[in-house]
Amino acid sequence: MADNTTTAAPPPASASPSAPSNGSRPSTPGKTRKAGGARSKSADPPTTAGTRVDMRNYTAYVAARRAQGSRPEQQDETFVVPVAPGILAVGVLDGHGSDGGKASRFARSVIETDLPTHLRAAVTVDEAAVRAALVRAFQDANARLLDEPGIDCYLSGTTAVVAVLTQDLCVVANVGDSRAVLAQVDGENTVNDAPLKTVPLTTDHNCENPTELARVQAAGARVDRVQTDCPTDPQGPLRIYKGTLPYPGLVVTRSFGDSVARRLGVHADPEITVFRVDPAADRAIVLASDGVWDGLPEPGRVTRLVGNATRGGPASAKVADRACASVVAEALRGLDALEIDDNVSAVCVLIAPLTAMPASSAS
Repeated sequence: MADNTTTAAPPPASASPSAPSNGSRPSTPGKTRKAGGARSKSADPPTTAGTRVDMRNYTAYVAARRAQGSRPEQQDETFVVPVAPGILAVGVLDGHGSDGGKASRFARSVIETDLPTHLRAAVTVDEAAVRAALVRAFQDANARLLDEPGIDCYLSGTTAVVAVLTQDLCVVANVGDSRAVLAQVDGENTVNDAPLKTVPLTTDHNCENPTELARVQAAGARVDRVQTDCPTDPQGPLRIYKGTLPYPGLVVTRSFGDSVARRLGVHADPEITVFRVDPAADRAIVLASDGVWDGLPEPGRVTRLVGNATRGGPASAKVADRACASVVAEALRGLDALEIDDNVSAVCVLIAPLTAMPASSAS
């Protein structure tokens, strides 16, 4: 979608409630069918080809990848920041609306700068300190985005999922419908080739979530579906509207930006999940935009792709990049098969125990 730095004028009140809010399709998150059966472009070059961060009892190898798909603009952003010895911050942001790309880039720049500052300033980087740093970084990013004169946030914004790994903890903050999952050994077999199970680390913030739905409706939002031309979801997702007006048509119930939806219960307060990293069982953490999960909807598909990419040898930065590239490429193929048009992005963090040895050399 084209950039638009002017303030969006609301559609007239007499407009049809099912009319899209931005040109020929909704400007907010949701599945849209590819124009003319267009196929996705190949994946972008790696945004982070591979980074190693030494923790206390494991090594983290991390990589990030994005792909524009068949969208006219890349509105996804990723970041990988080794904050300090034993502290790593990673994130995925997914913009939406005519200025969604600007919104995601701006929010990323704030979070990847402010979050490390807050973490380094903490006396002790424990769970409470990481929680506080994430909440503050998210609040600052949203407030500054809404005040940024060069970005029209009336009908545009971004989601974000961010993870901070410390010596023994992983703290995940989420706003919107990008997701994070943990790939974990299934059962007591902890060898490199053991099957992996998927442990969700986030909950989607949309109107299919009863708690989220109740909040926005209590704030006065009208929640309805709009007919789409997507063959897999012709009724479209539940969207948030302002009274009888045909906007904002927002799918997510939490986001940065989207100023028109602030009075409809939409906010940028992150939901936070914490777990203790177990290097003997935990194999990878994957953060990805909703385009990945739409393209690979089968439960466990992302985890299996990561598992396949990591088999046959020890973890490394190159292996992390291979796993990330595999997820993005398969997601693009999945979106093409479903005729869904979206950007895709992913960050993959491989967890390698310090005492791990290739299975062939183990006694």
